[in-house]
Amino acid sequence: MRSTSFLPLLFLFTASMSLLSLIRDHLGPLERWPSEVLFGLFSYNPDHISSGQHLMTAILFFYGHGVPLELAFQFFIACAGQPVMGPVKHHFRTWYHIWDSSPETPHMGKYYNVWSKRMEWLNGSHHDIHEAVRPQPVPYPIGIMRTDIGPKIRDRLRVIEHQDFVPCQTQ
Repeated sequence: MRSTSFLPLLFLFTASMSLLSLIRDHLGPLERWPSEVLFGLFSYNPDHISSGQHLMTAILFFYGHGVPLELAFQFFIACAGQPVMGPVKHHFRTWYHIWDSSPETPHMGKYYNVWSKRMEWLNGSHHDIHEAVRPQPVPYPIGIMRTDIGPKIRDRLRVIEHQDFVPCQTQ
């Protein structure tokens, strides 16, 4: 009798994985995300003065929720609707590496935690990983429709729904 213990693993490598579904597995529905993060993802333009802040906010948000680097980068690019951008890839890799290699460092950045519904510090692994920022900022606007670009986001999501996650894009 042939063993089937390898079949689930084989399925993992042959089945397509929806980019949007994988992101939702990590972060829940986009309607629970801060509007600032959504606005930055879907309006990112490297030529705008605010692009650096939008990029950093997104990277903190993804990293703080434990979204793997490959997945975070591909979703960012899909949302921006632009071809692969070298400087963006560099920033994702650099910040993920810095934070991964800083277990002793507290308060490396702030991000909105969609599960606790509050701002939290990005802390190294040797510190409380769910430390609330004190005092809490004024409540964030949440959801797609609070971004002022809701229709644009919904149109882009219709395209992203059909995109699959492809491993090894940040190499």
